[in-house]
Amino acid sequence: MDSISRERHHHVEGNIFVNSGVQNLVPGVVLVALGLVIGELPQFHLTQNGGLALLYLIVFGSILGYTSYVYLLRHQPPAKAATYAYVNPIVAIFLGWLILDEPISVRTIIAATVILGGVAIVQLSKMKNR
Repeated sequence: MDSISRERHHHVEGNIFVNSGVQNLVPGVVLVALGLVIGELPQFHLTQNGGLALLYLIVFGSILGYTSYVYLLRHQPPAKAATYAYVNPIVAIFLGWLILDEPISVRTIIAATVILGGVAIVQLSKMKNR
């Protein structure tokens, strides 16, 4: 593999699902253990809405989101895979409006446009340099 190829692609070893599982499970176990050690268990109260929110974050935020990111790292340059960090807030705004009926102001639309414009500029400049 030449140096240009190494710079454009990050080769991830092992099974994508095992990698994602370990990298999500280990910090979760450590944080739960730390919470138990410092005495946070009596303050833990899980409601139905809280449980559903937690389930959503586990499935979509961690399992699906991280596995997708690792998959992208295998098949795309790291700079392209990292654009999720710019696009995720836009998706969150849309889902908040769609599911929770959160308002979208002119300021929010301008901010989203700036974010998407920045991502587009970065991606177009990288495509021109190839």
